[in-house]
Amino acid sequence: MSNNTPNHDKPSAASAENHDSPKINNEQAIEEKELIVDEREDNEAVLRRVVERWEEPISADEKARKYQSLLDLEKDGDIKLAEGNYGGAWYRYSAGSIHYPSPRVLVKAGDALILGYLNSSFTICNCSLSDINDMTEDTSRKTVELDYLRYGIYREYGVALDFNRYPKTDYREEQSLSKEEEQQLVKKIECLNEKLDFEAESADVSILAPCIG
Repeated sequence: MSNNTPNHDKPSAASAENHDSPKINNEQAIEEKELIVDEREDNEAVLRRVVERWEEPISADEKARKYQSLLDLEKDGDIKLAEGNYGGAWYRYSAGSIHYPSPRVLVKAGDALILGYLNSSFTICNCSLSDINDMTEDTSRKTVELDYLRYGIYREYGVALDFNRYPKTDYREEQSLSKEEEQQLVKKIECLNEKLDFEAESADVSILAPCIG
């Protein structure tokens, strides 16, 4: 077992290239999550990977195709979100931002991720992954490692903020956050980090609810 993400696994660059592919089964999802944990990057590496993807030289037609994929996946994510399928929404928003990095859509991905945990009654464990693996199966499936959750928050919200501030050329500015939206995001990140700064062995994920609103 590994850290759990509500309802769906994190999309990879490869899976984003074919977002209509069949849903993988639970065993495959678990294996992919374990790979994600093993390859967890620091914040600078996460941002660098996004920037490198954006700066990769491609034709105007290819860039337009990737942008359309972002829009299509965002639309699909909005539908899933309205249905209350937060994991499905998060998967699509994240996959869309692999095609074309979008601070605006990454914020949606972060919201869907946190809402997925909130609506699945998870427990945040101030422990190691091996501690989670030692839990009973039912308990481990509803438990997320504190550091893994912090990592997820940066991967969505933090990258949205940092990439929004990164100088870009020939970028679709409608995907950028306004100064006001940027400040709202800063407050949201600060709120989440404050709530996650606890010393107890565990905490109910509901402590994050005031930060989402």
